[in-house]
Amino acid sequence: MKESFKYLSILLILFISISCEDEINRYKDCNLKTTFVDSTNIIPYTDKIIINFSLNGSKYPDGFYNEGLSNSSIPYINTFSIGFSSNEWIYLCSNDSGEAFNWIRLLDDNNNFNYSESEKYYQALAIDSITQHRIYYRVHKCSYLDRSIYDGFRNNDSLGILNKRPINENSIKEVIEYLWYIKNHEINNPKVFYTNYFENSNIFLYDIYVVNYTNGDYDMCPYITVEKQSYSVEKNSGVIIKNIKVIRVISD
Repeated sequence: MKESFKYLSILLILFISISCEDEINRYKDCNLKTTFVDSTNIIPYTDKIIINFSLNGSKYPDGFYNEGLSNSSIPYINTFSIGFSSNEWIYLCSNDSGEAFNWIRLLDDNNNFNYSESEKYYQALAIDSITQHRIYYRVHKCSYLDRSIYDGFRNNDSLGILNKRPINENSIKEVIEYLWYIKNHEINNPKVFYTNYFENSNIFLYDIYVVNYTNGDYDMCPYITVEKQSYSVEKNSGVIIKNIKVIRVISD
């Protein structure tokens, strides 16, 4: 693992180091300072590398879960959106396609849906005839992921239960990256800087380091944060817990 991480780090540094210098030079008059918010999580990258990545880096590294959707949204059916609850936002799951598609039709009574399913979800696609915007209405498959322990209104740390077996490194990375993707695919920030994977006798731990960038328009200086997003999965239960903390801030 140490060797692969070292190799990844070298590639990342080389890639970002040869990126366009003009972008970072436009902030040469900014008095950018670094604040190490969490001294226990110091990553081995300079501010220049992080700033360059925030400007020029890809949102997803190679191999990271990415459906490549554009001009689209992916609403997952929940108790609030279809009127099952007025004070809870619980994502529904089902193992029955008829039930799942009936829930979707409660939200959008569209007679021209394109229905499909995957290992992870049931899906009904609607396309706006004018804008061509695609709406992928989805219901989680309980056989893959049960998110009933997560309340979107409270944004609690328990994200769901991975029901797919066996649970191993590949399935852990897949489900965490999948959750990360469906949460962030419609926005430019954050970007995935790099990832780390660990495990012990009780849990799997997958860390996603992300860079958030607020653009410095009109001669304003940028505001950049580096977050460590840790996701742990209990080996026996499959319960997924998130722990997100800002570890570095670069600002004027």
